[in-house]
Amino acid sequence: MNMQHIDTTLFFPMFLYFYKNNKEIGRLFFYIILSGLSFYEFIDKKMYYFQYNDLNEYNYFGDKCRILVTQYFLTDIFFVTNKSMLFHHILILIGLSLSYYLNQAYYLTLYLCLSEISSIFLASNILNIYVNIHPKYSNLCFMITFFIFRILLLPILTYIYSYNNMVFTMLLIDDCLHGYWVITLSKKFLIK
Repeated sequence: MNMQHIDTTLFFPMFLYFYKNNKEIGRLFFYIILSGLSFYEFIDKKMYYFQYNDLNEYNYFGDKCRILVTQYFLTDIFFVTNKSMLFHHILILIGLSLSYYLNQAYYLTLYLCLSEISSIFLASNILNIYVNIHPKYSNLCFMITFFIFRILLLPILTYIYSYNNMVFTMLLIDDCLHGYWVITLSKKFLIK
């Protein structure tokens, strides 16, 4: 482990402390840290122009996010009970393994980490944490951010990285999984 990532490594004991006491609080802690790092770099580098498409180009914050995601998913995979979430965790861990092995996908990691912004609102709803907003608006924020970062952004990334068959295939599978979740969530909301 490179000394430049000592702060990222120190995240893990804090995460484990929260996660041990309450899994949802641990998850919320992870979502906030990861989303903050990726969103900062997204705005700072003006990544909304999608100019960073080279899988081999290094990014310091992308490397940090990759370490955080690895720590989280290696822990959380043992506590997932939903089959689609287990599949998602396995898919992420395979992608991370390939990223480490090939030493690439730093900017792609940043783009994908933006999707955890929606998870902040989901975890807030589960924990009944509403910072000066009504639960209805928290649900609305979850749906809007889920749509932006998982339903719109993922297909854009799938198209951009279609030149790499392996990355394209993994993103396409993730697109389908998120589509499945939208259908499942839609049915839940329609029933209510």
